[in-house]
Amino acid sequence: LPILGGLALKKWFPDAVKKVLPICPLVAVITVALICSSIIGSSSAAIASAGGALIAAVATLHTCGFALGYGAASAFGFPEPDRRTVSIEVGMQNSALGVVLATA
Repeated sequence: LPILGGLALKKWFPDAVKKVLPICPLVAVITVALICSSIIGSSSAAIASAGGALIAAVATLHTCGFALGYGAASAFGFPEPDRRTVSIEVGMQNSALGVVLATA
């Protein structure tokens, strides 16, 4: 649904999209950070009781996600800026997965 909405906005309101496009990545990162912070904050006792094993698992998940995203983009011959973009996208998706795992 968000992708279809973005495509519709780009088709029917291209000038508005051009104006907000530069700040969209920052807004996305802040939004994901706020969502993760909220969930982690509300589950802090459970997360603290899980200890170092949970932190190590989430750190490993992130590291592997960033590395595999970059490596897959590299294997498919994407240029450097695209490799970094894919790496960040996979890592950001793993942030949400890490939160779900942390609160499970």
